Amino acid sequence: SLSPDEDHARLLRGSDTAHHEIAVLCNCLEMVHRASPDAIAATWYDVGEDALPILVKVLERPFLQMYRANSTSSTSTSSHAKQPSRDLKLAVQKVTKLLAMYSLVPEAKYPMVHCPGMLTVLVKVIDTRHLNRIRPTSTS
Repeated sequence: SLSPDEDHARLLRGSDTAHHEIAVLCNCLEMVHRASPDAIAATWYDVGEDALPILVKVLERPFLQMYRANSTSSTSTSSHAKQPSRDLKLAVQKVTKLLAMYSLVPEAKYPMVHCPGMLTVLVKVIDTRHLNRIRPTSTS
C-alpha cells in the first residue's frame, strides 16, 4: 500500500488520461457547487475541511510537474514540454473557484488558512510574473 504522498507522486508521473480524469472530477465538483450559499455551507460542513488537503494536491500538480521538467531537462529541450497540460490548468481553475466559494462560508476561513500548503500554492497560482513558480515547496 502506498502512502498518500507516494500515490500523489505516482499520479504526477501518470498519463494524460489521469490528468484528464482529475480535470473532469474538478469540473464536476465546481458545477455541483453552483448553488445557494446555504447549500455551499452545508457542503462545507459535510466534506469541506476533509477535502482541503486533496484540493491542495490538485493545485500543486502543475507546479510540481513544471519543477520536475525543469530540473531534469537539458538546455536543448523545448520549453513547450515544461508547460502544464490544458487538463491540469482546468483542474487548477475549477479548484480555485471551489475554494473561492468555500471562502464565503465564515467557518471555512480558519481551516483554509491553516491547511498545510494552501497559502503557498495559492501564491503560485496568482504569481503571474513566475517569480516563485518553479521553486519547490518545503514539506515541513
